[in-house]
Amino acid sequence: MEKIKRTISLLLSLLITVSIFVGCGKQATPVSSTSVAKEAPVELIWYTRFDDQADTAKVNEELNKLTLEKINCTVKMINIPGGSYNDKMQVILGGREQCDIVFAGAGFADYWGNASRGAFLPLDDLLHEYAQDTYDVIPEAYWDGVKLKGEIYGVINYQIEAKEAGFFVQTELLDKYGFDLSSVNNIQDIEPFLEKVHKDNPDMMPIWVNEIDLLPMIGYDEIGTYGMPGAVEIGDESLTVINQYETENWKNFVNLMRKWYLAGYIAKDAATLASTNDISKAGKMATTLSNMKPGCEDEAEVLWGRPLTTQKIMDGRVLPSAVSATLNCISSTSENPEKAMQFLNLLNTDLDVYNLVCFGIEGVHYNKVANNRIELVENSGYQPNKAWAMGNQFNA
Repeated sequence: MEKIKRTISLLLSLLITVSIFVGCGKQATPVSSTSVAKEAPVELIWYTRFDDQADTAKVNEELNKLTLEKINCTVKMINIPGGSYNDKMQVILGGREQCDIVFAGAGFADYWGNASRGAFLPLDDLLHEYAQDTYDVIPEAYWDGVKLKGEIYGVINYQIEAKEAGFFVQTELLDKYGFDLSSVNNIQDIEPFLEKVHKDNPDMMPIWVNEIDLLPMIGYDEIGTYGMPGAVEIGDESLTVINQYETENWKNFVNLMRKWYLAGYIAKDAATLASTNDISKAGKMATTLSNMKPGCEDEAEVLWGRPLTTQKIMDGRVLPSAVSATLNCISSTSENPEKAMQFLNLLNTDLDVYNLVCFGIEGVHYNKVANNRIELVENSGYQPNKAWAMGNQFNA
């Protein structure tokens, strides 16, 4: 008992000594929420579909300054050229490699197929919790266009959704041959121009046909992955699903393309050609048949590096295939889906973040020439020209 009393007495003495020491010295700083270190930032892996740029690393570094400040994360941009994108993403997604955000669509990274196979996460809850601003700005009916079994699997890159199609033609060649492009009302009408171009310029590709945009040009809208059977005739109120490849319209189109191929109007390696960017920049492509939208002439002239004239052959319509054409999805292998959705919300709502990834660094890759207008710096090292694949294009 005596030993216990001495021990208690000693402990009380120590407590009194400590109290006196603290009272005579500096006051202890109370712990507050602001003094607690922020949790370590995570890194997101984002697969994009455009040719890697010389200054991607510079832009990525600037992007991470913004994302660290705004949502405490970094983003690793991995750019894959368009010609090899689908094949590489098939390996990455099929192999269940860890990644966070994947550019996808009806014709890219097999959106519908990969969503059905569980490669992408359903996003309804994440959208409403972390990206309500992104969700609210897009019409409700458009979200229906990307649903699989009632759930959203891709964040829409909002842009001009009405789909129309037509020809982009080198203005210099139209002037040279005196061809009136306004007289072209359907695909066949361009043939006399192609004949003249090929006759005088055997080393030039007279036309490139963008296969992704084909079906609406001949009257159908696909209801799933591009190139797969299953379509609805545009204007059919009954929404009857047909095999578009068994129709007379498709047969006539294929026969026309075969005729042009044999005549030399379509490149011999068209089936395996990864990209036409270098060909068009070199002035070796006369025309292309592709999707159109307001302002598309300016966008195309940046790629071609020369004046172009356009002529549409199809009235604009908002089709489900157009709404699902360009999306950003969250991989089911993502370790940080909440943070991935926060970043997608920035891409779609934050002007600084969006315009940085679209156009690069101000004063290096572009210069402002008006409040909402820029001029690209030639050969600057960063010109992906893919604003339609990054987020809400109305913020460009």
